[in-house]
Amino acid sequence: MKSGNKIDQLLQAQDINKDVTLIQNYNRWRSKHPDDVIFILEGNEDYAFYSVMLKKTIQNVSLKNITPYILKGKKNVLKLHKELQHNSQERTKKVLFFVDRDFDKHVEDLINDKLYITPTYSIENLLVHENALKELLKGEYCCNDENANEDIQKIVETFKKLREKFISSNTIKKLNQILYYAIHHKIPKNKIQKDITKIIKISLNDINDLISVKDIYNFLGLENEISEEELNTLHNDFKKLEPLIHWRGKFIYQFFIKFLSLLKEDRIGKEPIMFKNKRTVTFCPKTDIIRPLSEMTDIPLNLDAFFKKHKTFFIQNNKN
Repeated sequence: MKSGNKIDQLLQAQDINKDVTLIQNYNRWRSKHPDDVIFILEGNEDYAFYSVMLKKTIQNVSLKNITPYILKGKKNVLKLHKELQHNSQERTKKVLFFVDRDFDKHVEDLINDKLYITPTYSIENLLVHENALKELLKGEYCCNDENANEDIQKIVETFKKLREKFISSNTIKKLNQILYYAIHHKIPKNKIQKDITKIIKISLNDINDLISVKDIYNFLGLENEISEEELNTLHNDFKKLEPLIHWRGKFIYQFFIKFLSLLKEDRIGKEPIMFKNKRTVTFCPKTDIIRPLSEMTDIPLNLDAFFKKHKTFFIQNNKN
């Protein structure tokens, strides 16, 4: 037997063991919450978004019997979903799965009665919009005096211009193009770095590229560069994507958080540029913002329909 075949067998055995562990861990979790609705999620912040959206869909819904189960990644959520679909007893239980669309070209093949897929790359794309900015300005940034309308209009226009510059920047376009290629060709990569400001400078005046192509690959966790010729094989498909909707949401979300942070610094400064006067702001954009942004965001139509389809899960909860 060739060594390559042995390696393939070992890797296959490891995958089987991981799948078994995944199911065992879920079964133990389910045994502790036998009557709850279980939300199977990719990450820790997802529940804040989905619980807010559920309350927007079903009036007076109770969250007390809804339990989030975090699997740290889309791959694990889809694996568990696939395994539980083969279990007739488990199919009747109150369990729902939630994943991001990402750059998944086979996403339509995944659609299922109990599996929700975002209409955008991720939930972060949904949270970055001018209506949320306006609400934050009216509340957290204290735009409630005689200068409020003028300040808000100026800041929203600045935000829209900077957002357009951000998605048009060479760095952000290249990041998404390389990531799109890597995912479609299943190229192994390490974890993507979190801080977008390491590779692009964001100010209240402008957006500036900071790095080389090599640095982009390091940021994405890719060891080897991909030639322009190879990238261009998917150019037409990539070009069809709408940046604010279909590009990686965490990039545009990090831009938004940075913009909000700069606004706070300006508002509390001695001589504000974006505001007519100085005011005290205690709001911290860098922490605990998913839930308030979710409150200010309209529920996606497909998520509204998804929750309504399983309305009996939540109505029964209210009766308990």
